[in-house]
Amino acid sequence: MTDLMNTQSAFLMPVDRMPDETISVDDMKEYGYSWGGMLPMREEVAAEVSKENIIYRLYGDNTESRVIGMNEVNEHATKGGIFGIEKTDWMAVLEKENHLKNAEVSLEDDYGMIDGIINNGKKDEKSEEKGGKSSIMDRLKSAKSDIPKEKATPQKERKPERDI
Repeated sequence: MTDLMNTQSAFLMPVDRMPDETISVDDMKEYGYSWGGMLPMREEVAAEVSKENIIYRLYGDNTESRVIGMNEVNEHATKGGIFGIEKTDWMAVLEKENHLKNAEVSLEDDYGMIDGIINNGKKDEKSEEKGGKSSIMDRLKSAKSDIPKEKATPQKERKPERDI
C-alpha cells in the first residue's frame, strides 16, 4: 500500500526544473511512454545524469528498462529512443544541489533572509535596533565618525647640547 501511495504522489509531484529542457513530458507521451512518475531526457543529458543516478531506457510500448552502461545509452539513442529518470530520484538530485539553502532554511530565524549567511537574526529585532530603515549615507557617516582620530606623535627628547 505504501509503494502505491509513493507512486501516486510521484505522479502528482511538481518539478521545479526538468532534467532536460529540450524534451517535455508531452513529447514523452507522444513517443508512447505515459507514466507520470518519469521525466524524459535525451542522450546527452542521460549520459551526464547516469554518472550518479539510475536512468531508464523508455520504449514506445509504455515500458522501460534500467540503463547499466554507456553503450546502452548510445545504442538506444541511435534507434531514436529516449531516456528517463524517476521524479523522486530527480527531486533528490535537486535537493542535493541546493544543500546549502536547505541547511540555511533549517537554521535561519528569518526565512526572508535566505542569502548564504546563516542566522542573520529576525527582521523585527533588526528594525527595532535600527529604529527603522537607515540610509547608506547615514551608515557611511556613522562608520566614518567611528574611526579613531590620529594620535599626536610623541616628540623626541632633546639631548642637551654640549657646552664648548
